[in-house]
Amino acid sequence: RITQPTPLVGAVLLGILFVTGHLHHEVVDHEADTRAGLKTLAVRHGVERSIWLGTAGFAVFYVVNAAAWLAGWWPGSLAIPFVAGGALHAGALAVWAKRGLQRKGAYAYRTIY
Repeated sequence: RITQPTPLVGAVLLGILFVTGHLHHEVVDHEADTRAGLKTLAVRHGVERSIWLGTAGFAVFYVVNAAAWLAGWWPGSLAIPFVAGGALHAGALAVWAKRGLQRKGAYAYRTIY
């Protein structure tokens, strides 16, 4: 039985972060996955849709992180770096989106992530 929400919040946040990061990483391997016959999300639904779905997932991550911090369920020592990183991340994604979601941007993003 979990008596404090901190471990649960941490698990949920790491799960969201992993899934959304994985969506962005699938974009980089789109061409190779297509040639290999793999049916990843990026192959089935396209690169742009995968990027936006991952971006929405990151937005959910930052909102849940901030809400858990404000509710007192997540300590500031853990939340503040994520919130600060989220601002930088959102800025990078905005620049990337403005440039037309080019695939080579995914390689740069993968390096940052």
